[in-house]
Amino acid sequence: LGNNTSLVDVVTGTFNQFSDRNSQNDETDIEQWGVFVNTSWRFMPAFTLHLGARYTEQKQDFYSCNFEPSGTPAGSQTNGISLATLLGATKDQCFALDDNFQPGAFADSLDEDNVSYRIALDWHVTEDSLLYVSYARGYKAGGFPSPAASRQLQYTPVTQEKVLALEVGAKTFLANRQIQANIAVYDYDYDDKQLFTKVLDPLFGPLGIIDNAPKSTVRGAELDLRYAPTWASGLVLGASGAYVDTEVDEGIIIKCLKKDPTKNEEEALKDIYRRLRPGDPPTAANARAL
Repeated sequence: LGNNTSLVDVVTGTFNQFSDRNSQNDETDIEQWGVFVNTSWRFMPAFTLHLGARYTEQKQDFYSCNFEPSGTPAGSQTNGISLATLLGATKDQCFALDDNFQPGAFADSLDEDNVSYRIALDWHVTEDSLLYVSYARGYKAGGFPSPAASRQLQYTPVTQEKVLALEVGAKTFLANRQIQANIAVYDYDYDDKQLFTKVLDPLFGPLGIIDNAPKSTVRGAELDLRYAPTWASGLVLGASGAYVDTEVDEGIIIKCLKKDPTKNEEEALKDIYRRLRPGDPPTAANARAL
C-alpha cells in the first residue's frame, strides 16, 4: 500500500483510495402459500363481532455476490485499489468475507410460518356513533437484506416480526353530521421488530445491518376532526393530532456487539496478511505495517 499507509487506515477509510468499480448479483426465490377465513356476526342489533385468522408458510432462498468485473479500468487515483483486491479476491470472484475472513459468495435459506388473527367488536351506539375494540396478532415476513456488503454477516436474514395490537376507538358525527370525529388509543407490543442497526466488526468497524429487536412497544393516541359546514358547500376543514410513545429494548445493542465474535482485530489483520503475503509468517507488527 506504500507511503506508511497501514491496512487499518485503508479499511477504515482514513486513506480513501478505493475505486468505485464493483458489481453485485443478488438472487431471491420466494415460495409462499396461505389460507385465511374472515367472518362478521351481528349477534344483537347494536353489536357486531368480527373474527379472522390466517395461516402462512414462506420459504426464501437467497444468493448474493459482490465482485469486481473483469475488464474494469484502473482505479480512479494513480494508486487506486479496489476493495476486492484488498480482500484477496480475483476479478469476477465474490469478495465479501465470511466468518473465517475468506472471500466468497453468500447463500442461505429462511423457512417461516405463522398464524395471525383478529378479534373486533363494534358497538353502534346510535346511527351516528360507533365504539369499537380490536385485538390482533400480526406478522411481518422475515427476509434477507441486500447491502453492498464487505462482510457476509451483513446478509444475515431477519426473522419475522410479531406484534400484538390492542386498539380502542370511536367514530362519530356531531352537529347534524357537519362534524366528524375519530379517536383511537392503541398499544402495540412487538417481538423481534426489524430495525436498522450496526454491528461492531473487528476489521471494518461499525457495519450497517438489519436485525431483530427482542422487545419493543409503541403506544399512542390519535384524533382526527373534519368540519363540513352546511353554509359553505364543498368546504371541508380538518385538524388532526397524535401522541406516540415508543420503547426499544436495549437487548438489540448487546446482541449486535456479540454478532461476530469469531476474531479480534489482530487476528483479522493477520488473516489478510497471509493472503497478501503468502509464505511470510504474519505478526501483529508486520500486519499493521502492511
